[in-house]
Amino acid sequence: MIQNGEDICSALSLRSHLHYLTANNDQAKHDLNAAIELDSQRRGLYYDRGVLHSHMKEYYLALKDFCEAVNLAQLAGDNDLIDAAEHHFIELLEKMRST
Repeated sequence: MIQNGEDICSALSLRSHLHYLTANNDQAKHDLNAAIELDSQRRGLYYDRGVLHSHMKEYYLALKDFCEAVNLAQLAGDNDLIDAAEHHFIELLEKMRST
């Protein structure tokens, strides 16, 4: 259980990553959703949830999250995240074409 502390969003993000690594995708998504609800301006949370959606073959949801991550990254000048999201975006479009 995550207790109230200095950075609940980071704790939820970390726990979501641990769930992802143990193939507990539903719980990973739950934690990311909760973190985004607490702080909807954290671009990395959208990126991580986009990766999770992609892994779960929820391609439209993944594209939506990657777009939001890019929008927030542009505001922050985070070119590394923009590049990473762009890579996933292109990969998703290719997967969607082949299905």
